[in-house]
Amino acid sequence: MDKSYEDQVREQIEQYRDTGEMHDLPPVFHLWSGDYVGPGLIEVFGATDFNQFYVDAFIAGAAHNPGAPRFLSLGCGDGAVEIGIARTLIERGVTDFTFVCYDLSDILLDRFRAAIPPGMEARFHLLAGDLNATAFDTKFDGIMANHSLHHIVDLEGVYATAWHSLTEHGVFATSDMIGRNGHMRWPEARLFVAFFWPFLTQRQRRNALLRRQESAFVDHDCSSEGFEGVRAQEVLPLLLRQGFHPWKFLGFGGMIDVFVDRCFGPHFDPKDPDDAFLVRRIGMLNEVLLDVGLITPTMMLGWFTKQPGQTVHFRHRTAASAVRDPVRAPDFLARALADFARHPDDPDFVFRAPAAARPSEAGASVLEGLVAALRQAQGDAAAAQAAATAQREHVQAMQGSTSWQLTAPLRALARLFRGRRG
Repeated sequence: MDKSYEDQVREQIEQYRDTGEMHDLPPVFHLWSGDYVGPGLIEVFGATDFNQFYVDAFIAGAAHNPGAPRFLSLGCGDGAVEIGIARTLIERGVTDFTFVCYDLSDILLDRFRAAIPPGMEARFHLLAGDLNATAFDTKFDGIMANHSLHHIVDLEGVYATAWHSLTEHGVFATSDMIGRNGHMRWPEARLFVAFFWPFLTQRQRRNALLRRQESAFVDHDCSSEGFEGVRAQEVLPLLLRQGFHPWKFLGFGGMIDVFVDRCFGPHFDPKDPDDAFLVRRIGMLNEVLLDVGLITPTMMLGWFTKQPGQTVHFRHRTAASAVRDPVRAPDFLARALADFARHPDDPDFVFRAPAAARPSEAGASVLEGLVAALRQAQGDAAAAQAAATAQREHVQAMQGSTSWQLTAPLRALARLFRGRRG
């Protein structure tokens, strides 16, 4: 049965009701992003973190405004990112500004409101509502959308609103998902995920979010609940179609996402040499595939403006090249899938768990049982030896006692009588 729009709205709100830390990612994500996203962030934006990415965009957008700048966040959530941006703006000398923050969920806005530091309340204006039906009667020098666009159904309407609400020299800055709808893999990316799946242990094949074991990778459609990734593959092409020009653009992600995100990433330990080695190698191949255009990015960091100009992008990854044609598959894909099909995987095969060197979970449990039994046996032997020693000491003490000496004749008679009876 198809869900109504109102049902999806309720699901979207409930999805984040009990989320303690909305921006938390597994440690292995930061291992990968430090190696393969950080260099592009520095090269394209001159930034070392996402806070600086947004702050610099706002300052650039407000450079032509002699008065107090106004900024807008589309889908602010709990405000953790926006509060950090406001703090840094003040530190950078931009003290007189208004920050309008808009979100669907009153629950998250209440958390936002409670988290605003004392003395900063006047700078924030929090609004609750549906971005799919929103218009603003003022202009903003900077508009940001931090991982909110992939939740929006009416992207065309939101982009039109952003276009009309942005000043002529303003900057629209976004960090968002641009992969396939529902955060699924395009077939060419899924091919490489399947290629690496046998390299994972059984533990690493457990989906931490969906709480299920995946002997073979299952490409889950996240848009089946709420609006998660509902039009992700259209986030970038519709933004360009609206007329926004990429000023600075970084496309990244791809098939690597599966191994470092919230589903399977928690089972990779960056401190484990084998885990770190595997993730870095998958990450390295992901970069090559992006650079030669065999796969397209699933995430972007971008500054967009109304005015065309010189574009800065990482390597040869332009905004236009990051758009994947949803109809036409890459030329190599059919042949690669055919080659892959000739050698189907055994879903129970685990490449990284040879019996001699790295026991499986089942083998490990047997080994642990043997170790426990050995320790118990050692404990029993030690206890028996201690008891024998105590008994020997007791006999020696008794033999040296006066009573033992006085009863010696009786013991001799007893032995004599036992001999006669035998």
